[in-house]
Amino acid sequence: MRTLLFLLALLAVPSALAQSADDPVRATTEDGRAILVYGDGTWRLDRRSPPPAAEVVDLDLSAGSSPAPPPPPAPPPSSVRTLTSASGTYALTYDPTAWSRPRNRVNEETEFELSLPFSGGYAMSIYEAFPSTNKQVRDFVLTNAELGTGHPVSLLSERPFRVPGGEGIQLEFEGMAENGVEFVFITSVFGTDEGALQVTTFTSQSAAERHRATMLRFHDGIRLLKNGE
Repeated sequence: MRTLLFLLALLAVPSALAQSADDPVRATTEDGRAILVYGDGTWRLDRRSPPPAAEVVDLDLSAGSSPAPPPPPAPPPSSVRTLTSASGTYALTYDPTAWSRPRNRVNEETEFELSLPFSGGYAMSIYEAFPSTNKQVRDFVLTNAELGTGHPVSLLSERPFRVPGGEGIQLEFEGMAENGVEFVFITSVFGTDEGALQVTTFTSQSAAERHRATMLRFHDGIRLLKNGE
């Protein structure tokens, strides 16, 4: 037997205090063990008492944990539309979330016309069935732009432009309308033995930087067709 070194939580009834020194008193320690305490201050475990049942603690592990994040949404399906010329010579594939077909046409000579939201910009195509070269169509576009507005145009850039089915020339130029509003045009031209194609996008000069990337992407959707493919 050893000396009691920790605090006892005595559960004995008061009458036990009147027992003789030879009669031990049953008590329970703070950790739940049953012991016998003698009058001289010594103690020993009460082997007759079963060990205290282990306390079962129901831990709600989910209470303090964060729920698993939901899986990321699936990317939206690719949505494009294609316009095919009645001539069977070209097609335009475009993003319908950026471009829409306007109710009222801007130019009666165009085959296709599209517009950006709130008329922020326009796209149109013109096909004419007469043999030509890229340079001839290029010169025709710039000359007509000056004649149509009565103002000279400022050519900003010019480069070869390859699309599926062939190669043309892409121009970027500034021009002024009759009402004095300045516009920026991006025009792709193609001349072949079958005909001449112009695909033009334009917007006001003040909105040019905002819409330039969208207009260039429209030109990337040009495809030249052969034998009605």
